[in-house]
Amino acid sequence: MFDGVMNSQALEDYRKQNMTIFKPAIALMNRLKYPQKFFLISLLFVLPLALVMGLLITELDSRIDFTQKEIYGNKYLRPLNRLWQYLPERQLLLQRQSYKQSRLKDESLSTQKIANLEIKINQEFQTLSELDIQLGKELKSSQKLQELKDRWRILVGSQESLEFRSHDLLISEINDFHRHIVDFSNLILDPDLDSYYLMDAIAFKLPEMQRLLYKMIQIEGEIFFKQDITPDKKFTLISLVSLLSYYNENLAANLERSFQNHPSPKLRNDLSLLLRNFIVNVSDTNSYSSQLASQGSESLTSESVYVEEMQTTFEDSFILWDKVSQSLAELLERRIQGFKDRRIFVITFVAIILSCIVYLFIGFYLSVMRTVHQLDIASKQMTLGDSMLLNLDSKDELSMVVRSFNNVAIALKESEEKYRIIFENSVD
Repeated sequence: MFDGVMNSQALEDYRKQNMTIFKPAIALMNRLKYPQKFFLISLLFVLPLALVMGLLITELDSRIDFTQKEIYGNKYLRPLNRLWQYLPERQLLLQRQSYKQSRLKDESLSTQKIANLEIKINQEFQTLSELDIQLGKELKSSQKLQELKDRWRILVGSQESLEFRSHDLLISEINDFHRHIVDFSNLILDPDLDSYYLMDAIAFKLPEMQRLLYKMIQIEGEIFFKQDITPDKKFTLISLVSLLSYYNENLAANLERSFQNHPSPKLRNDLSLLLRNFIVNVSDTNSYSSQLASQGSESLTSESVYVEEMQTTFEDSFILWDKVSQSLAELLERRIQGFKDRRIFVITFVAIILSCIVYLFIGFYLSVMRTVHQLDIASKQMTLGDSMLLNLDSKDELSMVVRSFNNVAIALKESEEKYRIIFENSVD
């Protein structure tokens, strides 16, 4: 018995301790009506949810903006890359036109090609100007583009336009502009491996290979014209072959990593054939160049076949660049759409959950108020001498109040009946 008293005392102390902890909350809730209680509890739930939602949506918007800037950079590089293709072609034509052997050929045809290239160059500058109106603020490219256009106008308008070496400065400025667009468009910061290696191909590997191929074409053009190869030219050619072979292997390995990290085979199907052909062409070009560096121009049976092979490889690099750029654009567009779909899903999901919470809170409030209203009616009837029992389907804590009220009503009715019988039998 003593143990039972001790256990009861410990239970009572524990209950009092808990009541002490929750006393401020109980005091606050006792001073609020149910709508105020619901509002306070809902606010405490909604505030952290709103914070998490805001951070999540902000992160998604940041990823969308980041990817959109990559799309801008990729879009801007396309006409810039074509511009880099046409200017060296014009310089090569002028170079060949300046050599005596080239003058023996159809010079009017070469002049017409130069005029056509100038039209294409002007068209690309026009395309860049239109793009710069949209993207110049994002990429901070307007001033550099204007400098390029001014340089081109000066080159075409001066007597130096017929001197092929005068193109070197403009081509160098285009290379600098290319690096500027890459730096300001997030193309070197992409977090996904499949798109990262595609960006690496269009931003670094292929442009560098194009520059190496172009330099080799220039040097070998001089070698064929002079029919002699100096030690300096031989050393430079061997160095270019070595660098080109290095970039060729890296390009193949990196794009293979991109294919492996892409969830679908579409990327491999779109690029593998072009990549394989380009890799083979570069290897063949390196073989011809190595033979030229070691044995001289006499080792090649036909200059025209060799020059055509070099030119084809150079042009194939731009075809592959365009295809990689298109695949990258599709991949980035799908990524942005995925972020947008995810944002819509999160917002829709949270809106549905909040709607359900509001709906259930309203239902709970109406349920409580219905019970309170019935208790109020029953209590008024009891004061008038009538009695009624409440019947609720609820199984919550309010049902205990209703049962207690029904017990009181039954007890009062029995007591009334007892005293009425006593009163009626008082005369006896």
